[in-house]
Amino acid sequence: MLRQVAGSPGGTPVSTRATGKRCVSEGQGTRIKTSTMLNFSSLMLLETSACCSRRNDGSSANISDIEKRIVNRTQAPLLPIVPGAAPPPAGQNGFVDLFRGYLLQRTLMLTVVSCAITVAYFGFSNWLPSLLEARGVGVTKSLGYTAMIGLSYPLVPLFFSSFADRFERKWQILAGAGVTAAAGLLFIAQTTAAGWIACSLLITVGSNLAGYSSHTYRSELFPTSVRARGIGLVYSIDRLTAAFNSYLIGFILVQAGVFGVLTFIAGVSVVAICAVALFGPRTRGLATEAIRNRADEPPAGTP
Repeated sequence: MLRQVAGSPGGTPVSTRATGKRCVSEGQGTRIKTSTMLNFSSLMLLETSACCSRRNDGSSANISDIEKRIVNRTQAPLLPIVPGAAPPPAGQNGFVDLFRGYLLQRTLMLTVVSCAITVAYFGFSNWLPSLLEARGVGVTKSLGYTAMIGLSYPLVPLFFSSFADRFERKWQILAGAGVTAAAGLLFIAQTTAAGWIACSLLITVGSNLAGYSSHTYRSELFPTSVRARGIGLVYSIDRLTAAFNSYLIGFILVQAGVFGVLTFIAGVSVVAICAVALFGPRTRGLATEAIRNRADEPPAGTP
């Protein structure tokens, strides 16, 4: 039979069964569907919340298990978690900020150290054949000795990379520059090929140690807001020094011979040692904002 249902558009007749059951209009069906969807969504949210709770409980249990194993292995309690200093507010920093406050000392120190290490590194490696020739070694033999020594250049940094992060960066620079200075002075006193090769290898080891350590030291000392500018500025001056270094070493070789060149290389290595020892802050295990130029200086970013 046909019955007009209230609320239907235009009183449109809607068919119902003869059993007398109440018919459901389209509006009522929509409400039922909406209610069903809301109930289903609520159920899914409850299931998701329960799942996340179980995951959090499992993660906490895993962390606790890891901490227990560390304590059992080290036989010492874990250190308490201490919140670090808040980083300085990020902003638009320019090159002028590299010459203000605590960054001024770091910029000047890194510039002096990088240029000194570059002079020693390229001053010796690029002029080694000429230094050997000045000692009376033939061209063929000097090139052969240089090739032998050159094989150590990729191997030495690879060897140092296995334990480089275990030691303070500034002490690695000091050690490398010290070896370079000592081996350069020893090179002057050598009169045999074995002595020249041994001293040359020592200079290579020292200059590589100081070189890669200084490159890493730059990125550790400049905060994120000026890191690219700081490293770029120091590296640009470093490359400019390398461009004029060959002319300077050639001039010294002509005027003072091998003695003058090796003494000059040892001298600039000592300059790098003094700069890092006096003005180089400690960085190992510290966040950039916690590095201090002096022991009594507050961390960067604190009032």
